[in-house]
Amino acid sequence: MFEITLLGVVIISTIYLFGKGVWLVGKGIFNKGNEEQISRGMKFLLGFFLFSAIASYFTSNGVPNVPIFISLLKLALILVLIIVLHELGHMIAGNFFKIHTDEFCIGIGPILYKKSYKNTNYILRALPIKGHVKQDVEKVRNLPLVSQIIIYLAGIFINLGCFIIGMAIYLSQQGMSFIAGIIAISAKVPEIFHQAYLVIVNMQVNDIFTPTHNLENTVELAFSLSPLLNDFWFTFASINIILALLNLIPIPILDGGRVVLAVMESLLKLLKVPQKWVNKFFYTILTLGFLMYLTPTVVNNFWSHSIRIGFEPLEYLLWMLLGVSIIMNISIYFENRKGNGRPLQK
Repeated sequence: MFEITLLGVVIISTIYLFGKGVWLVGKGIFNKGNEEQISRGMKFLLGFFLFSAIASYFTSNGVPNVPIFISLLKLALILVLIIVLHELGHMIAGNFFKIHTDEFCIGIGPILYKKSYKNTNYILRALPIKGHVKQDVEKVRNLPLVSQIIIYLAGIFINLGCFIIGMAIYLSQQGMSFIAGIIAISAKVPEIFHQAYLVIVNMQVNDIFTPTHNLENTVELAFSLSPLLNDFWFTFASINIILALLNLIPIPILDGGRVVLAVMESLLKLLKVPQKWVNKFFYTILTLGFLMYLTPTVVNNFWSHSIRIGFEPLEYLLWMLLGVSIIMNISIYFENRKGNGRPLQK
């Protein structure tokens, strides 16, 4: 009964996320490019990709039993805790430099909980796979370069400290003293960063774009690691260092990329480049970074799905575009029926 209920919840959630996402994107485009609606729709579609991967894994490998499900709930709670600590780092650093945080959000998808406190909206969403703090971008950009770097790297510093403390506690459980564990793990940190750097610089294109690196395989990996979740401190420390390393990748949407972008922007200002061109450069690079961040996930999952159903990628793309077009036209039709729509201009 548990397995059937869980599979039903995942399937219903998948259908809901897809319908809601396409509906919002369609409304956003119909309303002359309403960016907020399009952005919300894309978040729902990201949740759809994740839940469709979970549903696909369940149908191929069976629904997990109660102990494995509980282990995954533990993983989700640990992940929420780590993301909260990471975003708190950004928030505390911003407050130190008099930059107010307008929004503190954990997760993507539908809102489960929202509370406003001291002019900051605290939001918890359904899927705890990312987080963000919303601060005044222009005020941050007007800070001295060192202050900007501290704000951007504050979350990584928190994750690094949590990794060292978490591993030291884990080692103390194995018989090593806590202080000796702190010293031993701290000494290993430079080597960890060096190995991560080597992995990135030696990465080939086919290591990034491949149908085997899809969300379903990621879900399978999470289930296979469930036995390792029995030790809280080891899991806590491991996820912290992974999150720190990922955020150091120099893609502008990530913390490391924002540091690179801030340095480049400062150099342009030193070269007396007009501010309007600096602004165009900033937002163009930020947009490209967002596309770089999402492209491998979209391409790999699209490629994998087309192989699974026996379509060529181009053929699958055309069918997907047709389906999205139909849903968007249905949404436009009902908007016009309600009298909220506007006639298309020639």
